[in-house]
Amino acid sequence: MVTEHHAVAVASATVPHGVICLLSALQFHGIGTQLPSEVWMALDRRAWKPALRYPPMRIVRFTGPALTEGVERRTIEGRTVSVYGVAKTIADCFKYRNKIGLDVALEALREAWRMRRFTMDDLDRFAAICRSAAGDAPVPPRRSRHDRRARWPRSLGAGAARAPREDDRS
Repeated sequence: MVTEHHAVAVASATVPHGVICLLSALQFHGIGTQLPSEVWMALDRRAWKPALRYPPMRIVRFTGPALTEGVERRTIEGRTVSVYGVAKTIADCFKYRNKIGLDVALEALREAWRMRRFTMDDLDRFAAICRSAAGDAPVPPRRSRHDRRARWPRSLGAGAARAPREDDRS
């Protein structure tokens, strides 16, 4: 029998050492409104990348405890599937917020917290393992040196003149 998670079951059967993560894990747990067009799978950084036509896959690389902690085994269509738990998935969403979007991570955090699907202790533990800033305010990206916008510190203002130096005086 084919279920709504058929692509996840096929991907897990094809790549048994992978773990379903990020948007696919959110969809599996019924959190958020995201419907990923690809199956998101975590692999060890040295593992081979599967060359599959179906289902389309998006691979992210994890190592050590970030790969092995928080894995739950579930059965889909008679096959055992490895998928990250809710707290681990949310911590990963904040770690990969530049890939999936901060709005997705915040939506998942709000909805899962409202449904009481995890505890803050779990989220803190997985955030430390993933070295992510789950729950912290995101840091704005740095401007490049080629950016044409003013680079003056705010305290000086955009049109502030610099103080004269000794070598300027002659």
